[in-house]
Amino acid sequence: MYAFAPNGSQIIGTLERVSARAEIDVDTFVKKDGKLLFDFAGGTEIFWDDQYTVTRKGEVVFLADDGSEWTESEIFLSESEDWEPEQESAA
Repeated sequence: MYAFAPNGSQIIGTLERVSARAEIDVDTFVKKDGKLLFDFAGGTEIFWDDQYTVTRKGEVVFLADDGSEWTESEIFLSESEDWEPEQESAA
């Protein structure tokens, strides 16, 4: 079975959240107008063990190939990979 968003875009994944730490050049801190400024070192460590699937009102959030987000109750299933929105409304 294939999964599709109401706009016809194919569902290709779930929305995930992860924690990360962007490395800072530790000797670059300055304070200007009450704000801390610094330079990034160019690397980021991802904490994969903190990864989780995003939900909204108890439903998994899915991502379509056009970048849009949809909850599971909005998804259409089809045996064909060529599903289009008008097929559902015609049924």
